Amino acid sequence: MVLDQYFLVEHMMRHQICNTSIALLGFKENITWADYRSDAENIRSGLRIPDYRRDLKFSHLLKKDEAPFKYKSTRFIEGDAINYMEQTDYLRGLAAMAFIDVYKRQQVFDQSHM
Repeated sequence: MVLDQYFLVEHMMRHQICNTSIALLGFKENITWADYRSDAENIRSGLRIPDYRRDLKFSHLLKKDEAPFKYKSTRFIEGDAINYMEQTDYLRGLAAMAFIDVYKRQQVFDQSHM
């Protein structure tokens, strides 16, 4: 994955400053090992910045074990492209648990995401 050079520092500062129960989301770019190897120098130097639209929390193709399910009035099946940010109106006015319900269908959900 490709992280912004300040990604970890920013997350640690948010956790330190916030003393209430909140959900913090951080976006990164998911890439293959081959992509990393071919562009490692630019990634390490900071010339290549992450494209947050390539984060699994932003959008991805549903796998067999993630579908079918219905969110609001839309039914999603295996192979569908789901754009979580679009579906949740970029999280505007959305309760944290509602986002988790949509997002937990992905096997990659862990403490680093929330």
